[in-house]
Amino acid sequence: PNNWIGRTVFVRDALKAFRDYPVLGAGGGAWASFYTKYQRVGYTSRQVHSFPVQTAVESGAVGLAFLLLFLGATGVTAWRVLRVRRGGQDLAEPGWRHARCDRRSGGTARAS
Repeated sequence: PNNWIGRTVFVRDALKAFRDYPVLGAGGGAWASFYTKYQRVGYTSRQVHSFPVQTAVESGAVGLAFLLLFLGATGVTAWRVLRVRRGGQDLAEPGWRHARCDRRSGGTARAS
């Protein structure tokens, strides 16, 4: 399969593997070595074509949790940076000092 239906098949097969290795996963690169054990139809794909699902298969729920924490922290940080640059309220606790970029002074940082 080489379309979105095929990718759905990959994901469903990978979820079967995740059920067999739910906590710590099957190890890095495991999907590439044992996907034929889980496939319902014949295909050659050493990747699940879904980063979160492949992470779950190879690293288990623990690895997936770390991935979600990392993505969440990255999103919160990006949101904070955008709010500060737009002059909005910062989300940090009161009393913290942050360096802001002053565009009028050529981009030098100043404490706020």
